[in-house]
Amino acid sequence: MAHKRILVVDDDRDMVQTLCEILEMHGWETVRAYDGQAAVGLAIEHSVDVVLMDVRMPRLDGVAALKAIKALRPLTRTVLMTAYASNDLLAKAESEGATRIVRKPLEIPALLGVLDQALQRARSVLVVDDDPNYLRTLCDVLAERGIATLPAGTLDEALARLREDAPGVVLLDLKLDDVNPLTSIRAIKSANPFVLLILYSGHDAMLADTMAEAPSGLVHAVFSKPLPIDELLEVIATT
Repeated sequence: MAHKRILVVDDDRDMVQTLCEILEMHGWETVRAYDGQAAVGLAIEHSVDVVLMDVRMPRLDGVAALKAIKALRPLTRTVLMTAYASNDLLAKAESEGATRIVRKPLEIPALLGVLDQALQRARSVLVVDDDPNYLRTLCDVLAERGIATLPAGTLDEALARLREDAPGVVLLDLKLDDVNPLTSIRAIKSANPFVLLILYSGHDAMLADTMAEAPSGLVHAVFSKPLPIDELLEVIATT
């Protein structure tokens, strides 16, 4: 079974100790930090799947730490805890990519559900292809390798999936119906700026032209058909 690793961050050391003990009982590997600055380094060093972090902390608050972690590890899901925080601060946390914000005192059963859901979404891949046979085959191949997949046959369906299921990765066929490739790329990144977008195509010239025109930073990786599955999985695993 794949590990599920969480970083627990709070300047209240007793709170961190208690939460880690509970999470370890439910199968999580835990990493501990007591301020936001330390959290950023540990999130990268330990390749954690989820960060559970208090909002108000010394040195670097939870929102600033969230922003720093997302810049380096975009797929890391972050759940923020707060006993009190201004609406402006919470709105900023959401804009920076917080998966959820939970209120203290924590309700442990509900928290465990939130964390498991965050983990599932971080590891899921939205596959977008207008060829139903190829879409089904690719999803089956990824599922056999332990990757949770979400299929979409159109751009509109993909955008709905992004809003509802919040996958960590989008695997996009470049030649999608009659939609301009740049339109698809911009629409997906607009729907979820934090998702990692991987393009693939059997049309190498179109792929090269699209990448030459696309703004930098929108596309994480590109592959030509036939897809090298092992290389694709390595890209997904190391993001």
